Amino acid sequence: MIFLLGPRYKTEMGNQFKIVCKQFMTFQENYLRALEQFREIYWESLRAPADCVTLDRNPYRREKLIKKLYGKTKAERKETMKTLNNSLEEHKK
Repeated sequence: MIFLLGPRYKTEMGNQFKIVCKQFMTFQENYLRALEQFREIYWESLRAPADCVTLDRNPYRREKLIKKLYGKTKAERKETMKTLNNSLEEHKK
């Protein structure tokens, strides 16, 4: 939903966002247009996939991303995962 909101999403507001419409002369028309925009964003967010479909469908892409994030060799990936797990454990404390 953050991607769909674009510049309307502010991180400091948390889960709140603001839709303003000043397209029409009357408040009622602007209010209805803002509700229509909100409805469209809501329905589009329900249609959007929740997980990364590319990683599920394409094993070559998954392998490329894993090697890019964690290291090219198996030893590098093990070391990176070990440091990430250690930092996660320290953060939980």
